Amino acid sequence: MRADRIIRALARNRPVHVRIVPMHDLRPAAPPLYEGPYETCEHVWDTNRPWSRRRARQALSDERSRALRAKLAATISGLTPSVILSFRHAMAPFAEPLIRDPARARWVLDLDELESSTRSRIANLHAVRGELRLSARLGREVEEHRIRETRDLRRPDQIWVCSDPEADRVRTAVDRSAIVVPNVVPLPDLRHLETELGSRSSPERSHRTRLLFVGGLAYLPNIDAVEWCGREVLPLLNADGENEFELRVVGRAGARARRRLGAIPRVDLVGRADDLAREYANADLCVVPIRAGGGTRIKLLEALAHRRPVVSTGLGAEGLELEDGEHLLIADSAREFAAACGSLSRDADTAARLGAMGVARVAERYAPRALELAIETALDRLGAAGRP
Repeated sequence: MRADRIIRALARNRPVHVRIVPMHDLRPAAPPLYEGPYETCEHVWDTNRPWSRRRARQALSDERSRALRAKLAATISGLTPSVILSFRHAMAPFAEPLIRDPARARWVLDLDELESSTRSRIANLHAVRGELRLSARLGREVEEHRIRETRDLRRPDQIWVCSDPEADRVRTAVDRSAIVVPNVVPLPDLRHLETELGSRSSPERSHRTRLLFVGGLAYLPNIDAVEWCGREVLPLLNADGENEFELRVVGRAGARARRRLGAIPRVDLVGRADDLAREYANADLCVVPIRAGGGTRIKLLEALAHRRPVVSTGLGAEGLELEDGEHLLIADSAREFAAACGSLSRDADTAARLGAMGVARVAERYAPRALELAIETALDRLGAAGRP
């Protein structure tokens, strides 16, 4: 999602050529992965050694990736780019060999987040959940990532991250600056949703409050968020019996996640939604009970863009220029989180005010135009605002 929006922002003013290196088990017969405003787009396949999740962690920079890097270089042999932009640290070994003329081509690495920091938080979350073996294993991976970051992150001409906290982490880790290129979301046209928005006051819904969480359930911080909210927050909300609170979860969920989370009372696993705007419209509140992770939460920005009142943990709102009590409510303990949700369910005026202030802040700081301006500023500083 971030890569797509950056590519689209770049393509507004310059030609962009896209090369996709598969990270997982993809075959050459797979359908196109990306459609966008590029000049050319090619997939770079290693037909003899398809990638897998297990291999992707260690194989991208080893001897076995040489053939893939050579194929990638061949796809740009006729181009003379002034900027080569690679996404995520894992792609650094593929981008650096493409800089054939350092006097002309500059290398920008978009990290979004510092991987070692994010994985360290997730390792700590495993420990909090009592999953000590997983915590220890991920802790060892954290050290491997730190070694690679120390080696690799001094090489690009410029590093992009999504927030000030992530820039601080890069500065601490490798003693160099990073430029903030924020995550953004489009502002939807909400006029066609007035019917759904008005339905909240209907008699059949007066006794029920629907909380909405959006996120794929193949990622531990999202699984933990649903589990924590379902097992610790919902019982507190439903204790008085005056109102019924339920948690609706929208996002891909595998069989294991469904078995684990589907048995929690009042938690409804929807899977992927064909119309996410309708899901937001029918939600009374959006919740972001995230307790680990990095970067910034696009799910939170989307909720605000749809004018929904939001309750988030502090970490869920990290890196975003949002004020507690002005754009959303922030709560970190289960009791505080339940109290915040309960207060908004009873106070329609405050919920409406937060929704209005939230969408205004997104329009000001996190709409696509903000991304375009950040990119242009970054490229001006790089001295390469021309034709990459």
